[in-house]
Amino acid sequence: MNKNLKLFGSRLKETIEEKGKTIEEISKATKIRKVFIKSLLEGDRENLPDEIFVLGYIKAILNFLKVEPDSFLEEYKVLVKSKENFEEKKKEDFSPLPSLKTKSHFLMLSLMSIVILLFSAFFIFRTSILEIGSNLFSEKIVVQNKELKSPKITTTDSTISAEVQENIQNKSSLETTRKEAFEGLTLISVSNCWVELYGENNKILLRRELSGGEELNFNGNQFRITIGDPFALKLFFAGREITFPKEKGKVLRNFSIQGESK
Repeated sequence: MNKNLKLFGSRLKETIEEKGKTIEEISKATKIRKVFIKSLLEGDRENLPDEIFVLGYIKAILNFLKVEPDSFLEEYKVLVKSKENFEEKKKEDFSPLPSLKTKSHFLMLSLMSIVILLFSAFFIFRTSILEIGSNLFSEKIVVQNKELKSPKITTTDSTISAEVQENIQNKSSLETTRKEAFEGLTLISVSNCWVELYGENNKILLRRELSGGEELNFNGNQFRITIGDPFALKLFFAGREITFPKEKGKVLRNFSIQGESK
């Protein structure tokens, strides 16, 4: 636990106590989880999300307390930056040099890779030769039996069953109904998730933590979104679900959603 971050948390805690507020009151008013508020007050950065969200938490708490947040925000940025620089330097200073054992392992892996490539090439060559022989044998049989004629099989659109046509019509009707339901962007949270949403001209539309099961609609044609937990949110645009990159434990930043211009 960083000592300077702990002092920062103590300062923030004193400000909260001076205003006569509790963690429960702050959590209810700002929609920030109590566990994040406690970690912030204790200087426990390991249990906090990315810096962009922590800065949002600090600003929301101080706005609720009616305290100017700028000094707190600048102090936190300096503390986090200094800690990251120290950890980076520490990694560089203590990075281990490659050992002879590592080099021998690398050499062994290289030799194994060469052997595997040679074996694969031989297998492919052998397979190709067998295929050529099989094709020549098949052509010989075709020449010997060229007098045999196979009946032609013709198909037309009329062979499509009524059941298949009905399924196609039902699917088309369902997609049309979903599109007519809402033409803009729909957010559906599976579980609690922090979201920042910008519309056209970088206008902020949403910046808070969504509760599980919450559904929000936004009109517009262009959006940019940052998602704290991509697995906790579903996106729909004009009734169609949007797929976006998801990586466990990582924030999805500035994902653009562009609709067709009308």
